[in-house]
Amino acid sequence: MSEHEQFLKLARNFFLSYVNNLNAKDLESGESLAKRALGLGASPREIKLLYLDVAQGLHDKSSSRDDRYYAAGLDFVRKTDYVRSAKSGLKEIVEEDLPPFVSIEQPDIDFSAVIGLEQVKREIRRVVVDPFNNPEKWRKYFSSDEAKEGVILTGPPGCGKTLLMRAAAGEGCATFIYLKGEEVPQGKEAESVEYVFNLAKKYSPSIVFIDECQAVLNPRRTRFVTAMQKELDGFGKIQEHILVVGNTNKPWDIDTTLRRSGRLGTLIFVQPPGLEERIEIFKQKLSQKPVSADINYNLLGEKTDSHSASDIADICKQASKVPYDQSRDIFMSDLEQAISGRKSSVVEWFSIAKAQIEKSDDRKEVFSDLLAEVTKYMSSRDIKAV
Repeated sequence: MSEHEQFLKLARNFFLSYVNNLNAKDLESGESLAKRALGLGASPREIKLLYLDVAQGLHDKSSSRDDRYYAAGLDFVRKTDYVRSAKSGLKEIVEEDLPPFVSIEQPDIDFSAVIGLEQVKREIRRVVVDPFNNPEKWRKYFSSDEAKEGVILTGPPGCGKTLLMRAAAGEGCATFIYLKGEEVPQGKEAESVEYVFNLAKKYSPSIVFIDECQAVLNPRRTRFVTAMQKELDGFGKIQEHILVVGNTNKPWDIDTTLRRSGRLGTLIFVQPPGLEERIEIFKQKLSQKPVSADINYNLLGEKTDSHSASDIADICKQASKVPYDQSRDIFMSDLEQAISGRKSSVVEWFSIAKAQIEKSDDRKEVFSDLLAEVTKYMSSRDIKAV
């Protein structure tokens, strides 16, 4: 074991001894340790893993079911620029001649950019972020097949699924490779898949995010499905460095051979924002706008039940138009009028989803948990199936 590896082990134990009583002195000590570790040759990524052990320690020792302690640990992580420089451990993205359906970035955001969705964040942290940040711990609990298993995010449109995965890439210091499923050209499926995965290997660790994935992962796109099967089954040694995530509002349209365990076998449901989340979204969207003192954020949240984050963003945009023309503040009445003119984009999705899942051959094996979530949401709001 090299000197800097020995140091990292000692420093890890030092941090974990403080997880129940973190204070300013510990933060100063943490920065000093980070500097010393860098001086001994530790990479920025190793430093970040060291600090994330602190965050995980806080989380593991917490009796609370929420992520307050984990968040405190992550705040500790971010106290030093050395940890922030962990992204320098990634290969710098050179100018790539990308096809129009592919984009690539190394996001500088994390889960703090996503309002609410704490349960979903915990699940994504376990299946997406932790395999990158803490592979040794992950291997103790999960098999190699589970380690390379991809994820399907599903739920109504406009509820933040893409933002969630960009934040996950930021949390895991991973490259985010975005593929727009609807724009992959016919007849170029195999070449497109090979290109994207070569890009993912080049800039690993990476997340391959296939947006509107039902457009290319359905049985009618045989060439794309076959190429994806080949890549997913052939990860081998790179399985810890590349993760495939499909994003879809129509999971029932995805080819059954890809939904099986070991390929894209993890299904995560992202539901619409709850009351507190809607209130916070309104506050965020209006924070940089000239608003009057009569804005009642609690009432706005109550009036937008079954609305997505995108719905709320559009409401705030519409409510700004007349005040802009009249050069005045935005009043509560402007927002209420915008709400009255904005139909929820969520209700129709639930109605269709329940009907589609109930007639799916995978209703019991694949979609049982999703059907339960959908049914629960619809029952609480008296939404009827189509």
